[in-house]
Amino acid sequence: MSVISKLSSPDLRKNGRKKLLLFGVTGSGKSALCNALSQPVKKDGQLPDRRFPESANQQIGNTRTVLKNVNFLHLRRREISLIDTVGFNSTKLNNTAVAELIVSLKENCDSIHLFAIVVSSPKRIEASLKETIELFVGMFGEERFWQNAVLIFTNLQQSDDQISRRSKTTSDEMMIEKFNRGLSETFRLKVNIPSL
Repeated sequence: MSVISKLSSPDLRKNGRKKLLLFGVTGSGKSALCNALSQPVKKDGQLPDRRFPESANQQIGNTRTVLKNVNFLHLRRREISLIDTVGFNSTKLNNTAVAELIVSLKENCDSIHLFAIVVSSPKRIEASLKETIELFVGMFGEERFWQNAVLIFTNLQQSDDQISRRSKTTSDEMMIEKFNRGLSETFRLKVNIPSL
């Protein structure tokens, strides 16, 4: 048995929960988003304990895939399973990280209901993101992947002042449309991917 298959992960198979897999390049905010989706801010305004480890160094990121059963926004009866993948930032995917991801999914997950492509800046499609998308399309099939994919943009500042400054050059909708156009051209898609 390999070291990879000995990693402890909860068994998400046949648990009756929707399973959301989040992926993107290192530093795109996958783990922070998983924490935000699974935990409320405490009443005293402090951030809660982190269920998904966040890297302080956005160049390195997390080193393994994390699978967790959580309550969506900490609501009962809103149970989901989140899968937080490592960031793949090289132009050649890290074989160990890919193997660990495949083993984790094969041994602990029976299906994926939503593939969340997490992007910190909707300016362009990085080569490593393209390779990661190709990996998941290869694993799950083109039709299944794209029918269940959604774009999630993180790190867009949301104060009124920041939105106003950004909208002077381009609107958020225009940035998202441009990114979707890039996806359509790169992967020959006929429809836009929904985005948040």
